[in-house]
Order: sequence, then C-alpha cells, then structure tokens
Amino acid sequence: MPVPARLGVLVAGALLTAATSAQPHWVELDGSPSNQYRIEDIAFPDADTGWSVDGAGRVHRTTDGGATWAQTATLGGYLRSTAFASQDLGWVGVLSSPTKLYETRDGGLTFADVTGRIEPALEGGVCSLFAVSERVVYGAGQYNGPATLLKTTDGGGTWASSSLVPLLSTAIDVHFFDERRGLVVGGTGSFASDAIRPRVIGTEDGGQTWTVRHTADVAPAWGWKLSFPTPEVGYMSIEKRSGSSTAHLLKTTDGGRTWEGLSIPNAGSGSMQGVGFVTPDVGWVSGRGTTSRTTDGGQTWTQIPSSGELDPNVNRFRFVDGGIGFAAGLRIHRLDARETAEAGPPNAGWGVGLPSPNPAAASVRIGYRLGRSGPVRVEVLDVLGRRVATLVDDVQEAGERSVEWTVGPGRAPGLYLVRLQAAGRQWTRRFAVVR
Repeated sequence: MPVPARLGVLVAGALLTAATSAQPHWVELDGSPSNQYRIEDIAFPDADTGWSVDGAGRVHRTTDGGATWAQTATLGGYLRSTAFASQDLGWVGVLSSPTKLYETRDGGLTFADVTGRIEPALEGGVCSLFAVSERVVYGAGQYNGPATLLKTTDGGGTWASSSLVPLLSTAIDVHFFDERRGLVVGGTGSFASDAIRPRVIGTEDGGQTWTVRHTADVAPAWGWKLSFPTPEVGYMSIEKRSGSSTAHLLKTTDGGRTWEGLSIPNAGSGSMQGVGFVTPDVGWVSGRGTTSRTTDGGQTWTQIPSSGELDPNVNRFRFVDGGIGFAAGLRIHRLDARETAEAGPPNAGWGVGLPSPNPAAASVRIGYRLGRSGPVRVEVLDVLGRRVATLVDDVQEAGERSVEWTVGPGRAPGLYLVRLQAAGRQWTRRFAVVR
C-alpha cells in the first residue's frame, strides 16, 4: 500500500548528511499569538497540530501548521511549560500560583486543575514537561528552586514528585530518551549566589536514582534548555546573570553521558535561553536579546540581526520529524528544512514517512520513498542506535514503498528509530512503542 504523498515527501534527518548550498530559514507566522515578553513554550505532536502558552495565562492552538491560531483557554497563573502526548491529551505547567499543573483531554478546549494529584505536594512550579508516551510524562522545576522531578506512569491519573536536591538546586528542563533514561538540567549552588553553576544530571532507571553528568565552569550561570536532533547528539543552553558578552553552551555526542563546552563570542549579554538544532550541525541559540546560528555543530557562529529571521527572545524550539520546526519568542516562527534536502522535482525526492500508528502496540507501518533504483536498507533501531530489526535489504526500483514491523510481545516500551539507507545517505524517523 503506497504511503500518502504528504508523508512520503517528509525527509527526516536528510540534512544530517546532505550537502547543499541552501540553508533553512525561519519565517514569522503572522497569525500566531504574540506576547510583549515572549511565548513561554510550545508543543507539537505533529507538523499540523500545536499549542502555545504564555505568562498571561493564555493557551492558543493551531491545526494547520501554524498558519492560523485560536485562543482556547485563559488559565490562572503564569503558564511556563506544556507537553502533549497526542492531539487530545496534554498538560500545562505553571509558575507563581497555587495551581501547578493543568490537564486537557480534548485538545486544549477545556482544562482541569490536577495539582491535587501530585504527591507529595509540589512546592515550586513546573518549568518543563516532556511526554515520552501517553502513559509516561516527566516534568521538572523550578528555575529558582527547589529542584523537583514530576512523573506520571498512568497517563496523568496520578503524579509523583521527588526532590533532586542536593544534585541540583534549580531544575529547568527535562528530556527523556525512553521511559527510563533521561536528563534534567539546571544549576548547583544557591540561585541567588554568584557561585551557581550549570549542571546536567542523568538517570537510567526512570528517576529513582541520578548521577551528575557534567558541571560547567561558568558562574553565575545555570543550564536552561535542551535540544537533541538525534538520540546521541544534543545541546544545552546556558543562561548567565552577568559577565562578558561570550555566551556558552554544552554539547554531547553520546546521549548525554559526557559533555563538552562551546562558546559564542560577541553574543550580546552572553546569556542564552532557547536552543534548537534541526540536525547535529545546524542550530540556533537565542534569548536575552541575541540570536546566533551555526552550521558546523557549534564550532563557529553567526549572529542574526534583531530584525532578521528570528526575534532575539526565543525561549523554546520544537522540531517535528521531517525537518519542520517551530520557535517561540515574541511570536511564533516556523522552519521548513525539507526543501534543502533535495533539489529537483517531487518525484526525485527521498525520505521516510511518519510511522503509523504512533505510538504503536502490535505493529507499525513505515512508508518510504526512493528517488532512483538501487540498494535499499530499512532498519529499526533503539535509542542507543543498536539494530533491533532489518525490514528491507534489497535492490528496489524508484518510487513509494511501505513495510510493516511486528513489534512483538517482548519488546520494551519506549522510543525507537526507523532508518532508511539508500544512495549513500540515510534518513531517520522516531516512533514510540507502548504496552
């Protein structure tokens, strides 16, 4: 059965290996919500459907990839974070309010205060939320302490909170690779102290135990946001209270186990917040009045003028498999990196479509497109890049194809990758397995 044309042309990860003179650019969405300070967070479970939250308590939704937006709710408190596990099920985290967490089960049309489901009661707010699946969701907060982890394993029916002190004094962002392996970033030392430094901690058992992965030698500063274009390569932005105009961030190439420091000279105040990489090499950091761009994995940077493609107050980047990205600053911006992957007419395109259903329980169908005839290999990998199954290893004609993978009763739930290799290049897509 051929994959639908809209999915077949989505080229996930093609920029990882494609050399092209064109570079993707952001476009401000005229119909998007705006805020005089910034939009705090956005969530996009797919390229069409998304939500934004801001400090004025407003929730906006788009169902057409950001072309139009509608305000669906006004909630109490300063809305700081959001995550959606599907087009219906999502959560909003709050700062500076008795309400800490809202939940929606109808796509953001109505919300319920579910703060009372958190045990023990949460002292601070929720700076970040990360949905691994419809059952497992993590959260972290607060930026000025105390550092706390949130977790649900029953789709939001109950939430458990646990202290991350003394490993972290502040917790700001959270990222999980599967239901058990993840990272939280923030700072070590008093938030009010000039000695506070950025720190990354990691867990391999779903947050029961944590280890320090890296402490950066930058102060006063703390880790702010994470961006992982692949399961192995990731970046962390660093926000500073004062100091030189040199900005700092961290980079990992082994899934967050070890980190190295990168610097950005002449970056305004030297303080960064939003970080987003569409590939391991191409990315942006922004916030506090400056946006910088790299095309070589952070080795060199170019500053983007305040009147350029991105406003200088981006707090969150989100990417959808296929090269579609969204950035939340004073307004919302959209990136379409698919056009840079291949030149030529649509029939010359390559790529792998969104696995369906996603998440999958019993089986998943994967559509892919070949620009010319030749050897083809389609594999399923785990988040560490280890081969789980080989679905196709053959010579095939150009055109659209699809293949089905039977998950199997013994397969562990979590995130997986499908990888298409052809013509000396590769494309990847992520999908989740649930039980």
